[in-house]
Amino acid sequence: MLGHLCPNPISVITLSKKLQLIESKALAISNFRKISGDFFVRQPISKQLAKDLGGAMHNECVKQCSTIDLRLRGAASVPWSVIAGVVAVRYILLPLLGTVLVKAAVRFGVIQPDPLYQFILLLQYAVPPAMNIGTITQLFGVGESECSVIFVWVYALASVAVTVWSAFFMWTLS
Repeated sequence: MLGHLCPNPISVITLSKKLQLIESKALAISNFRKISGDFFVRQPISKQLAKDLGGAMHNECVKQCSTIDLRLRGAASVPWSVIAGVVAVRYILLPLLGTVLVKAAVRFGVIQPDPLYQFILLLQYAVPPAMNIGTITQLFGVGESECSVIFVWVYALASVAVTVWSAFFMWTLS
């Protein structure tokens, strides 16, 4: 099968070893791209890489092996309704719930009526989610790109939300 691609005197065993070397190099590139977060479907092998890996390969072999499929993962497809729901719960519902809980705790004497302490407790309900959610998705290997898309939107809106809620919390505590 490989003989018709490479009519030069390279033996099939040598050619298969060189192809295995190319595949291992592609795997190393794939792992690097996975770590760095690049999303490429096909990555051409440079002429220098082809020369280093198979200097004795025939031109036809280089043409056949000039691209390696490095499909890592597709683009995340998170519906806008999911992003809007996460943002609404995180930046509207949770701070309101936190305000009710902290005010009720002060009223029933569970916490001291110190305004700074109450402000810190209220602020915890208005900040963006912790990064441990992203770490968990990376450990399980499921939903990494979707989690990243949600984090982008949540953190993009965090500056506005934290500013507005901080002003509201200071107003309620004064």
